[in-house]
Amino acid sequence: MIGGARIFAELLDRADRIYWTEVEASVPGDVYFPQFEAEAGGWREVSREALARGEKDEFAATLRILDRANG
Repeated sequence: MIGGARIFAELLDRADRIYWTEVEASVPGDVYFPQFEAEAGGWREVSREALARGEKDEFAATLRILDRANG
């Protein structure tokens, strides 16, 4: 799902997999993903890949794939 904070909050409990891109930056914004702790919330990381910064990118990132532990 792609959307604003309200969509994330309403649909997170229906997800079985999360593709989480962690951008290595702290930037201001007006919409944020809900407070989330993967392990405490019953999620397990199945993949992690460093995404190198390209010549047009300002920041590097990491792609994490999380599966619901009971899914």
